Amino acid sequence: MAFATEWRTLRSAILHLGISILLLSAFFFFFGFTNVKIGGILFPFPVPDKQSFSAILFEKMKNDLMPDNVELVVTNPISAFVSQALIATLLSLLLTLPYFLYKITTYMIPALHLHERKLLSMTLFPSMLLFLLGAFFAYTVIIPPTLSFLYTYASAIGATLLFSVPEFISLVFSIVIVTGVSFLLPVFMFLLSRIGLTPEHFWKKQWRYALISFLLFSAIITPDGSGVSMAFLSLPLVTLYLVGIIISK
Repeated sequence: MAFATEWRTLRSAILHLGISILLLSAFFFFFGFTNVKIGGILFPFPVPDKQSFSAILFEKMKNDLMPDNVELVVTNPISAFVSQALIATLLSLLLTLPYFLYKITTYMIPALHLHERKLLSMTLFPSMLLFLLGAFFAYTVIIPPTLSFLYTYASAIGATLLFSVPEFISLVFSIVIVTGVSFLLPVFMFLLSRIGLTPEHFWKKQWRYALISFLLFSAIITPDGSGVSMAFLSLPLVTLYLVGIIISK
């Protein structure tokens, strides 16, 4: 009986989350802003529009991240539709993340001991903050120089500078998400030490291996070959590792 009740609760939470993501995705895909004058004052109002929120976000990504001499192209009539739908879905996932974490937390709390509840409350907000900082860091610091440097190789051989829209979106969101997750490093270190899987001196003793791992990881997700973007990502990871050493004690 208890299992059936728990399953119904979990199923209901997943269903509500799925409906929320679906509705928000449709809203971001089909709706945009228009100015409506009320009492002599212009107010932005959402209306169905081809220049939807997903299209606006894509335009901002293009202006912020793409080199000026590179042209974004679509190779078939479906790719533009799929790309905007992907942006709308990812945006809805980002906005529903706090609700998802809240539902998971409220579902888990009754089964947790007091010290486990304290541990969850100590790490939930810092995890969200660190992920957002990592995503912002990737968007503003890593991606622009990476794209600019990589396209110098195309210029060297006289190739036309083109970039397909789906590949551009996939690259941007992949780097943003991976960097955001990597910024959770201090939280992972703290949790592993707090639950007893790693001794207190472990992280300090393994700093050389950690440094090599950061360099390899940064080289993989920032394949610009210049070493600049790799350094940009390695330095905050090293800083976060030091923070993890301190809080793990």
